[in-house]
Amino acid sequence: MIIKFQIVKQAVVNAVKTATYLKGKIDEASDPKAAKLAGQEIATDDEVHESTLTKDFDTALEILKTFFVDYLVATPQTVGDNVIYYGDKTDGVVEFTLSVSRRYNGTLTDALARLSAKYVEDYMIFQWWLKTTNLKQAEPYQAALGVDEQSIRKCFVMSGPILPTVPYPTELTAKVNG
Repeated sequence: MIIKFQIVKQAVVNAVKTATYLKGKIDEASDPKAAKLAGQEIATDDEVHESTLTKDFDTALEILKTFFVDYLVATPQTVGDNVIYYGDKTDGVVEFTLSVSRRYNGTLTDALARLSAKYVEDYMIFQWWLKTTNLKQAEPYQAALGVDEQSIRKCFVMSGPILPTVPYPTELTAKVNG
């Protein structure tokens, strides 16, 4: 079974910028002398910030691939190939195409997409706080990454076996010649 989902880069980057903006504003409000520090905490449209966020976005996607590899099923067409791939189109939409077991619970595809985007967002915020040397602020995101990973892995629970569609006899009969 093939499942597809997308992660919109700009939506994730905006969420990261919003989280860092809120933290910076809280710091600034609590101590007006910290305005300069707060300004450094906030991820903005600065070229260096954008470059850093793009790098962290790409790294988070690679980590997601390592989660997905455990649950993929190779087909005769993909044996020997990398069956996980994502395309980063020019519009900033990353599409994952995964080949999973027929028993994959397809109703969890939406949850998988949202949780994957959340993992990318949490990873990027975690990396941001590490790079701005705000280790205390990074700790909750480090914990969130573990929860995100477990939640993503739970999306791959298998559905029960498919019931047979061909009726089978409930009595045994034997034909004896002789």
